[in-house]
Amino acid sequence: MSLLEYGKKELIGLDPEDICWQLTKEEILHLFTVFRAYWSYDERAAEEGRAGCHAILSNGLHSSGFFNSEPVLEHDNLCEMLARQLVMKYRSLRGLPASRVIGVPRGATRLAAAVARELGLPVGILRKTGDGFNLETDISPGEVLLFIEDFVRGATNLSDAIWASRRKQPLAVISNYHPLILNRGNHSVVQVERSNFGLAYLTSHLMEDWRPANCRLCYQYHSEPISPKEPEENWGRLINSQAA
Repeated sequence: MSLLEYGKKELIGLDPEDICWQLTKEEILHLFTVFRAYWSYDERAAEEGRAGCHAILSNGLHSSGFFNSEPVLEHDNLCEMLARQLVMKYRSLRGLPASRVIGVPRGATRLAAAVARELGLPVGILRKTGDGFNLETDISPGEVLLFIEDFVRGATNLSDAIWASRRKQPLAVISNYHPLILNRGNHSVVQVERSNFGLAYLTSHLMEDWRPANCRLCYQYHSEPISPKEPEENWGRLINSQAA
């Protein structure tokens, strides 16, 4: 059996306990494609005159692809399935026994809660505050903190989340690995001060990114750069922008 055999209706009715194997890259891409949660720029459509839009990442770079976890994770069973996948991956890498799970806002907050349930652990509440994060939960010295992400490129948000936890409780222990669904960059670790923390990703999928002044999609096709999720209607605008 493969997840590639499931359509949207079957996936919505899926029992997470039936998925007992580690998903392949093709299965994960299929899952996000079925729920219109994965977008990539169509250069063939652009050559035919449908330049459409492309994504601006949170770091300001322009990109040829983007994943949006919300259309998938809003389904409880799929969120649980992916949480089980992350736990499976984490254990295979001999991650430290954690004592608290924290989701990096906002995409991974719901996913982290599912991971915490799977592990029987409490969650920590991390809030976005301007350009950084604030850990609102009281943390005891010696607690082992496990951070969850949905997708990363350079793991900047994960790094900021670790910094926030150190400000809150300098004597907390940061786990040696941090699970995520997909790594869209070329980093396998995130460095905070002199410490390296591994990225325990289910799969990787590289995409092209450019600084705005060098964006090939802007200058070759005159495609419009937009933020993929702010405002919310931008997601539909992005994924439909090159439709025939």
